[in-house]
Amino acid sequence: MLSVAGALIVGCDAGTEHVCPAVATITGIGVDIEPSLADHATIRACWADRCREQAVQMFTPPATTQMAGRKWGIAILPDMPDAPIDVTLTVYTADRQPVVHERLTIDPVMSYPHGPECGGAAQAGLVVTADKRVRQR
Repeated sequence: MLSVAGALIVGCDAGTEHVCPAVATITGIGVDIEPSLADHATIRACWADRCREQAVQMFTPPATTQMAGRKWGIAILPDMPDAPIDVTLTVYTADRQPVVHERLTIDPVMSYPHGPECGGAAQAGLVVTADKRVRQR
């Protein structure tokens, strides 16, 4: 789940109150990359006769998380649909040499971390393994 924290808001659904945290769920593609491969990455995503190229914002998760020892990133794509899209992931070394360049079709799904009444976002995830293979998470 990709989220941005905030305050609480209250939404109403058919006469009942439902408390929704003001946490924005990010629409985009998360990328989990073998750390020995990753310093930079880009995603080219195509749907509706248009393509968008986006840098992957890279993070190194804390050692206390289940993602310890991995590199993780996200490409934020605000208008990405929850329907199949074509993506090309390119992973670069520190000196900007491409080490992975793979095209695949992925199927983003809607995520509703606080229930549909609080809104949601289309999300997908990719995993890049040590042998440079890319698959949808």
